[in-house]
Amino acid sequence: MKYAAESADLKMRGKFASLVGPIEVRMVPFCATNARGCARGNIVELRDKGNHPPKGYPVNKRIIDPNVNFDVWSIVHEFGHVWDYKRNWALGMGLESFTQGHTDTYSNSYCIYDTGHKLPGCNNAHYFYGDIPAYGSGEGFNRKEDFANAFAAYVFPVQTQLKIEQRYGHVNNPYFQFLYYSDYTKTLRWKYIEYQISGQTYHGR
Repeated sequence: MKYAAESADLKMRGKFASLVGPIEVRMVPFCATNARGCARGNIVELRDKGNHPPKGYPVNKRIIDPNVNFDVWSIVHEFGHVWDYKRNWALGMGLESFTQGHTDTYSNSYCIYDTGHKLPGCNNAHYFYGDIPAYGSGEGFNRKEDFANAFAAYVFPVQTQLKIEQRYGHVNNPYFQFLYYSDYTKTLRWKYIEYQISGQTYHGR
């Protein structure tokens, strides 16, 4: 937990407390939709599944690790939800606009064939993400999850890039053109998070 907060604060240039503010963190046996973590207002709940890392296992090896409790990337993702909540969800909506995405009440016909729910609009929210998402997409993807992923990827771009390479980094992958990027720091999502931290204003792309 401490490593997650310190990592976020470092990438935010010491502004974590002023931009995100205090967060209450709880360990719980169950979280909504069976997720690893949940953000409820300014409370972060982390699901304890009993998968504790071996004693002495370096914390920097647990940044993205689905095999242990509370991997650091997931904690920072939940911090992103709290930040968005404290701005009345304006950060996720702003990201949607900045990346030229939109949310509609319909899905495209191609979604029938997208059993992975990864293409734009093929998620439960009919969220047509713009540009390339920071950590892929899926059935539950929406602008809130988009912002939280974008923030976590901003804090841990190297580890996130490795996952993107593994998942989508081959031209024969059907999602290559939608979900692969070669450098997160060159994407609109990275730029958007940077603007939020620096306090700069932006005008479209």
